[in-house]
Amino acid sequence: MEENNNRNMYIRLGKEIKRLRKQKGLTQSELASQVGFNTNSAISHLEKGDNDITRNKLVLIAKALDVTPAYLIGVMQGTDESAQQPCSLILSSDEQELVLLYRNMNANSKEYLLTTARAVGGDDNNKKGQKSEQA
Repeated sequence: MEENNNRNMYIRLGKEIKRLRKQKGLTQSELASQVGFNTNSAISHLEKGDNDITRNKLVLIAKALDVTPAYLIGVMQGTDESAQQPCSLILSSDEQELVLLYRNMNANSKEYLLTTARAVGGDDNNKKGQKSEQA
């Protein structure tokens, strides 16, 4: 099951890379060259969701496509300039994976994950909300 989620995550990322590459009018070879890949096959595999991507390559691809890594993986929505400005939020590969897995969950699974994360992480806002509900 986890393998399927990872595969779906990479497929979505690949589709976004392809969409943005085409939107910029770049060929796979041109993007590969800008990112530092020796051949366009690496881009082709990424676009199909066949390859994992390092954080460094994700940053380089995002830069070549004039978006932030957060925008590329779907953390930021929209295509306006504000969504594409460099942001101070840099996600680790685990955090990126969590975001992509979350986006693939149904509503009940998302609520369960958020509730669990708040309980484990000690979210003060969640605790305040629970206290006011109990009062």
